Amino acid sequence: MTRRSHPALRVARLVGGGLLLVGGVAGLVLPVVPGWVLIIPGLGLWSHEFAWAARLRHRVRSELVARGIIAPRPDRRDQQPPRAA
Repeated sequence: MTRRSHPALRVARLVGGGLLLVGGVAGLVLPVVPGWVLIIPGLGLWSHEFAWAARLRHRVRSELVARGIIAPRPDRRDQQPPRAA
């Protein structure tokens, strides 16, 4: 059973992701800000709500890693858990 988010959190993700995506698309055409800088976080927010956004975010991230634009994520299974002090 999946856990549902609080309705206010869902609305904040939808609105915030939409604003980032709109700003990112505008950034692709306007020389103000690079569009991808806003599109990736917008897809990240929407990927919590929409499966298509999660797939698209994964595909875009894989392409950026393959081109060497961003670093790959470290494999979390290889990391040691933090020690208790």
